[in-house]
Amino acid sequence: MPRSSARTARLATAGVLAATSLWWPGAGVASPGAPANPATAGPAAPGPVDRAALRHALRRLPDTDVTAAHVRVADRARLLTVRGGLRDLTSGRRIPARARFRIGSATKMFTATVVLQLAGEGRIALTAPVQHYLPRLLPASYPSIPVRSLLDHTSGLPHSTEDVGHEDPAFFVAHRFDSFRPREVIATALEHDIAFEPGTRQEYNGVNYFVAGLLVESVTGRPFRHELRHRVLDPLRLRDTRLPARDDVTLGQPHVRSYLRVRDVPVDVTEQSPYGWAESGLVSSTPDLQRFLLALLGGRLLDPREQRVLLRVPAVPYVGDDCGPAPDPRACYSSGLMRTELSTGVVVWGKSGSVPGTASGVFATSDGRRLLAYALHPLGNRDGSEGPLLQRVVTAAFGLAPAP
Repeated sequence: MPRSSARTARLATAGVLAATSLWWPGAGVASPGAPANPATAGPAAPGPVDRAALRHALRRLPDTDVTAAHVRVADRARLLTVRGGLRDLTSGRRIPARARFRIGSATKMFTATVVLQLAGEGRIALTAPVQHYLPRLLPASYPSIPVRSLLDHTSGLPHSTEDVGHEDPAFFVAHRFDSFRPREVIATALEHDIAFEPGTRQEYNGVNYFVAGLLVESVTGRPFRHELRHRVLDPLRLRDTRLPARDDVTLGQPHVRSYLRVRDVPVDVTEQSPYGWAESGLVSSTPDLQRFLLALLGGRLLDPREQRVLLRVPAVPYVGDDCGPAPDPRACYSSGLMRTELSTGVVVWGKSGSVPGTASGVFATSDGRRLLAYALHPLGNRDGSEGPLLQRVVTAAFGLAPAP
């Protein structure tokens, strides 16, 4: 299954940002560069959750773009769970509670947490070069790349190209079980020169997190999957969350089936290669994503120093339009998270992710009082066709004014 940074970068365009992040034209991105403070990061509080609008948006499913959706909104002590659409297109069954799905690039939140924990233990220095820990991985012609630049996408590493062609739904269906090892993905990127001097710009790039996963294994001497479970999944009791083996194409039960439209016919793509690994390979559920992000923002997983690093967005230009429209977008990614200021001035932190057949994410105010987790199952091949539905979900969850 394609997971590489090359495809991720292509998806991060103005046409699909509405479907893959909380930014859309008119939302606006706040000026980054300083650590967030729960008491001051958001100048405005979110409006009340529009429960009726949320239920109405999902009641229309399935439609021509989305077969199913499951959404959870936590508002202080109150929890709203809404599910719409079908578990599968054959039986017509309803979506089960705690349905599992592939979270794609939201995996980066978990990987960054493991790296920052190792930094807190003194086993990794965030200012030390990656080459110190992985001396034979990068070309000798590359400059020193600080470890922290992997986490906040300021490394300048080039994009990988192992998944060229997967934009075509028919091609993806034929190749959905293709698999690559982390070093194979990285090798396709290293055929190119460094993109920019590390630390001078930000450009979202999944290669950073393949390297980060190898870094964890080099420092600990254990598989990344072991460290993830030992440090994050088990302590938080995330029973729906797992990192499948490279040859495990299953989701586990319960789950919702995912489809892609190929020549106007829905093709089941639920089973896919999970080779995205530390970059985008995790399976989870909306309850687990909420539990994880609440613990992360609440300081339960990191020491105070690393918590400040987690929420620090570098004050550099952004390459692309993930972080806002031209002509001069500024960085909006921190270590594994994205910082977004909504149209009401409310600041939210979190991460989205997508794989063919699923678009998901989890976002919260910095104090954790309002928290949204969602999974949509679009028929388009990550073309942003689910964007209008996602915008309605976000508008209802954070009490925004409906789009005209």
